[in-house]
Amino acid sequence: MISSPTQDIALELHALIRQIDPARWTETDIPSLREGLKKARKRLGDIHSEQSTIADAVASLREHLASIPDDESPSLWISFRETLSPHYGALAAALRSDNQRVPDLRPTNWQRSFFHVLSGVFAFLLIQLLPFSWVELLAICASLIAWSLEITRTYSKRWNQILMKIGSKVSHAHEAHRVNSSTWYTTALVVLVLLGDPIIAQIAVLILAFCDPIAATVGRKYGRTKLINNRSLQGTGAFFISAILITGAILFIVPHTFSMSMNIALVLVASLSGALVELFSKNVDDNFSIPVGIALPLWLII
Repeated sequence: MISSPTQDIALELHALIRQIDPARWTETDIPSLREGLKKARKRLGDIHSEQSTIADAVASLREHLASIPDDESPSLWISFRETLSPHYGALAAALRSDNQRVPDLRPTNWQRSFFHVLSGVFAFLLIQLLPFSWVELLAICASLIAWSLEITRTYSKRWNQILMKIGSKVSHAHEAHRVNSSTWYTTALVVLVLLGDPIIAQIAVLILAFCDPIAATVGRKYGRTKLINNRSLQGTGAFFISAILITGAILFIVPHTFSMSMNIALVLVASLSGALVELFSKNVDDNFSIPVGIALPLWLII
């Protein structure tokens, strides 16, 4: 498909805004970044789209690019990125509705990472401490609530804004325009509990909780060897190694009757399948694809 001028600028802006990230801040050339953003703003002024949603998003994005920080204070730049990201997200959503693919912004968010880990640990403890039938009921109820919120916010812009404001500390800007990652996570939990094996569910939720943010952090900071889908060899390697440690720890802590050879097989399969699913996840949210992609091979083995 031939790219459009708007899509080209969106891709350029994505690359520029990604540089405003605490994980790679020391490597960011601020004068060059500032100049690139100014040029992008000027180019946005030359865009005239017949699609009203694209035109509105372009105008809004150009308006907010007028407040590019004049100094190199990290806090100013991070605040600038936080106010700019939703407007880039609106442009990305408008372009996708016109069949023009552009990537989402996924900046480092330590609060989101902490919430990510906490959610996985909480799910692990529920599976460990409660009867599994109770966990099944809780997962189904949580998923029904999450999808009800998703459906209702598609019909009310104001309700969508309220929900995004409530979750602003742990959400990405693009989630205002698509299904929230938490909704996909609750859906994955339903799949895990329906498989009927508590230890599989525990392995899947803890690998997602710890290994996904570890891979993201390592990839942003040290990801020099690029693979596919904006992933790096370093990030994928970090996922694989941390998954081995997490799965091994679970099999050591949680009582079971598996043999040593079965334990080794479970560790390797869980770690490899998780790393591969994380690497190839593109059109499916990895909060769904990773735990399900780990659980299904384990279920077949066990």
